[in-house]
Amino acid sequence: MRKKTLTLSIVIPVYNEQGYIDACLDAIAAQSEAPDEVLVVDNNSTDKTVHLARKYDFVTILHEKRQGVRFARNTGFSAAKSDLIGRIDADTRLTPEWCAQIRRLFAAKTDIAAATGSNVYYDLPLGKKDRNLVVDRILRRMVYGVGGMPLLYGSNMAIRKSAWDAIEEDVCMEGDLYEDYDVSIHLFEKAYSITYDKHMVARLSARRLDDRPADFIKNMSLHTKTFTHHGQKNRIASISRLGYLSVYPALKVMLRFYDEDKQRISIKKAARKRSARPDASHY
Repeated sequence: MRKKTLTLSIVIPVYNEQGYIDACLDAIAAQSEAPDEVLVVDNNSTDKTVHLARKYDFVTILHEKRQGVRFARNTGFSAAKSDLIGRIDADTRLTPEWCAQIRRLFAAKTDIAAATGSNVYYDLPLGKKDRNLVVDRILRRMVYGVGGMPLLYGSNMAIRKSAWDAIEEDVCMEGDLYEDYDVSIHLFEKAYSITYDKHMVARLSARRLDDRPADFIKNMSLHTKTFTHHGQKNRIASISRLGYLSVYPALKVMLRFYDEDKQRISIKKAARKRSARPDASHY
């Protein structure tokens, strides 16, 4: 008997993402295997994000008035009708085989509940020819966050709808924490398995480096605060926080001067106004 093809929904929480949403949705349109539905969850945007998203006939727009990515995520996940839910950010640019790879992965590994993949930062110098993909794959094989399993990255992850239904009422909706790490911990607590798949590749923006130093430091503290919120200590989370802080100054300079279109350092690029990342206090 032929196996049923797993269906796939993609959920994208958005808040004032007019500078990124077109490239994100263009990458979905270019998938070798189309997703079964794409849910863009508007979280009170005041710019042209929703207007731009409506240009894509495969997109369904949802609205969530409660401010915060956790609320927008929940609205999208609850509305998703597929066997699998892919979760990305508005600045994520999926590689063409992403949807196909997720379907292959979950069909082959029936024991896994969720998966995360490899990330390439397209607006940093090592993004040229995907050189930082090698670095990411090495680090992700070495670093595991909970119960010997990898932590999910909200910019590049997928979860079975059945697993989400099992933890939806448990995920934390208050407190200073990373919402994707929180999902990882709740899956582990329910004995669900998470895997890392190097072939599940997404290109991301390093725009968080544009944050003011105080805001960046505050955000990095969530590596450990998320585990503390759950009454846990995690050595890897502490190392990750310190690692990001140590390279922040150098990477911030690289981001400022790197022209991703021409893939080279550019003084003119530094003078151009960047599309701002959503306010960290809201997202």
